[in-house]
Amino acid sequence: GSDLSFEELEHQRFEHFELRRLPDATEGGVPCAVIEAVPQRDSQYGRLVAWIDRARTAVARVDFYRGSDAEPSKRLRVALGDAVEEAGFLRVQHMRIEQIGREAWTEVETSRMEIDPGISAEAFSASLLEREGEDLFALVGRHGARGDEP
Repeated sequence: GSDLSFEELEHQRFEHFELRRLPDATEGGVPCAVIEAVPQRDSQYGRLVAWIDRARTAVARVDFYRGSDAEPSKRLRVALGDAVEEAGFLRVQHMRIEQIGREAWTEVETSRMEIDPGISAEAFSASLLEREGEDLFALVGRHGARGDEP
């Protein structure tokens, strides 16, 4: 199994949170702005606390709190030291999400990534994405780039 849930990895819109700036701190020796985010819609978490690398404007760490718990239940750490800037995007190669209080974690390694490859909307249809064992790059190759007929 995985220690990750979809909510932890999906792109979050700041408009869906009540945000509060906390005192700056360091994460892995990197100066960070620290932001508390309280969801304003359904969430499995009562709040998140994010450490944002001030120089790169990149997430270095996120603590996930259930309900009103004082301690986080999960912690996401992003290895920014080996991240590479490419075409105006920061390509992260390693992340780790830990279950706090348990000896459990999931390592996420990015081995292949393309920036803005021009994927057609068809490649993201439910029927194609539900196929088990499907390689996303092969799937996109078979179903064409934007504007191509699948």
